[in-house]
Amino acid sequence: MRKIFLISLICLISHAAMSQDNYSLQKRFQIKSGHVEYKLKGSTSGTKSVWFDDYGQKYYEELNTNDTHSLSIFDGDYYYTIDLRTKEGTKMHKDAIPDFSTLASAMDEDEIKELGEDIKNAFGATVEEKKETFLGRSCDVTQAMGAKVHSYKGVILRSYAKIFSMEELEEAVTFEENIRIPASRFTPPSGIIFSELSPEDL
Repeated sequence: MRKIFLISLICLISHAAMSQDNYSLQKRFQIKSGHVEYKLKGSTSGTKSVWFDDYGQKYYEELNTNDTHSLSIFDGDYYYTIDLRTKEGTKMHKDAIPDFSTLASAMDEDEIKELGEDIKNAFGATVEEKKETFLGRSCDVTQAMGAKVHSYKGVILRSYAKIFSMEELEEAVTFEENIRIPASRFTPPSGIIFSELSPEDL
């Protein structure tokens, strides 16, 4: 339960960091394409590989830890989650998932900024005006409730959280931006047994 809380906390404050002026709700990242290799330490140890294209409209994530080896893929139409140990997975079409970005479609820039500030305040998050450099990039730093996230143009390069005796560190060791990524990267591997989810399954 504590591990779930740590992960949720990191996600919340990273979303809060994305409320800055240069963030567009239409793009997951402010970089067209990229590849990040992470090292995970703490109560969860292992590695994570992330590839994305079209500003995050296509996404690939492989997680390999002491208790998990999984893939998360979005090819532009379908979301896939795959357990590479059992060779089983689920798939869901993007139209079956509510588009929460439309909630802000009628808001102007000032209203979107105000919404971001409300989210940050609700979770006690702060974005430092003085940025910190990580992997040679000037990162926005967000902090809340024992967690600290370094993000660069929407891409999280380092996240750390400590709650009670539990610590989680996810740190990028390599980062390539605006690179050419073959379309095959976002194709699920063969030999996986998929079950398709519907909105009723959510």
